[in-house]
Amino acid sequence: MDEFNRFDRRLDRLVIAATDELFLEHTLRPLRTISRRIGWIYHSCVAQPANLSQTIDGHLAIIEAVANRHLDAAVAATDALIDFADSMFTVMEREVDPALLDCSFEPLPGH
Repeated sequence: MDEFNRFDRRLDRLVIAATDELFLEHTLRPLRTISRRIGWIYHSCVAQPANLSQTIDGHLAIIEAVANRHLDAAVAATDALIDFADSMFTVMEREVDPALLDCSFEPLPGH
């Protein structure tokens, strides 16, 4: 999982650098953080054994399409990866303790 997340961060940086769009980078940063957290919970905590093959294959399809400048294939691969990520929520609702999704925190004493 850690190795995949390092790869995913590098991929994000390469795609954003290719777009040369600072607004995109700043807009997507929080979304990428949330997506990685959801992926980690899904792959680490659901009843099935952790298997990154569908996630990896989805990212490779995007890379291949972008590298070959196949716009329609890049959009289709991105849509497929987003659909897979969306399917994680159904499983997580059934199998993951909701406390893992809690991002709240208690203030430090005296603050």
